[in-house]
Amino acid sequence: MTKNIIAFIICSFVFCNLLFAQKPAFYLAPQVGLLNGNSHAGKMFGLTAGLATTDWVYGIGASIDYYKLRSVPVYAEVKRMLGNNKNTPFLYANAGINMDWVLANQHYHQHNWGWGAPLTDCNFSNGHFLEAGAGVNIKNKEEKGFSLSLGYSSKSLSESWTENIWDPLENKFTPTLRANKYSLNRVVFKVGFRIF
Repeated sequence: MTKNIIAFIICSFVFCNLLFAQKPAFYLAPQVGLLNGNSHAGKMFGLTAGLATTDWVYGIGASIDYYKLRSVPVYAEVKRMLGNNKNTPFLYANAGINMDWVLANQHYHQHNWGWGAPLTDCNFSNGHFLEAGAGVNIKNKEEKGFSLSLGYSSKSLSESWTENIWDPLENKFTPTLRANKYSLNRVVFKVGFRIF
């Protein structure tokens, strides 16, 4: 319920700003990035599209995120431009869902009772995606060009599997449901290029 209220407030804010903004221009920007967190590093490839005014940029985006567990964040993006020079700094925030697209070899969980234990197939569930940071647009003559940004990002996924646990009282294995929730926090450096 809280997530729906937050989404409604963000959508209302975006709609009101677009309603009163003058001459928004459509934009499309592919991005690549490096992700670094606690003992892990990864990469991402993404695409954002939306409307840009002089002061604000509103868009939607999706990326393929390879940090620890492969996933597909789908998100809304808001940028606040801090000026209108050739090199324009900005602040940005992204929020959305993190859809699981885990690699085939990550779909198996080793039982904790040691070497030779069987592997169990895991199920993954979607989680959240949040990111915020700052950057700079380096414009060319056509008002396009590169953007460089540095931010902090968080994605989550849930994992569940059934593990057979030995019950000495009944002298048999009992299926037991196990679960992990991954909350993966990392620093992200991104390079993008505005196509139009």
